[in-house]
Amino acid sequence: KLNTLSIKLPASEEYETRFSIISKERSVELRARDKAEKMDWVDAISTAVENFRARKASFQNPGVESEGILQISNAQLGELAPVWVPDERATMCQICSDDFTAINRRHHCRACGRVVCYAHSGNKAP
Repeated sequence: KLNTLSIKLPASEEYETRFSIISKERSVELRARDKAEKMDWVDAISTAVENFRARKASFQNPGVESEGILQISNAQLGELAPVWVPDERATMCQICSDDFTAINRRHHCRACGRVVCYAHSGNKAP
């Protein structure tokens, strides 16, 4: 469903070739070969989404408000599939800062995407 799709660019220059695609059903982080290729992908996806929204709006009846588009900042926990923090980026729990070891293992939160230790995972979906 393209009407709920959005693209998020990382703030850090360290991840300049990466970007995330966020939607209601699934979210994913992708990596391009270089910044130019990343921007080509981002532009192509953004154009496809804009074209889809424009075509969809043309089918709306006059005076009828079109279906709302979910904004990431306004989304409630669990409304959108999170982008998981990759294992290589998480060396410690993102809540208590305990280091991950062979015994203290990583757990990916399926609601927010953060990597947490057993003590903070709850081992259940929200």
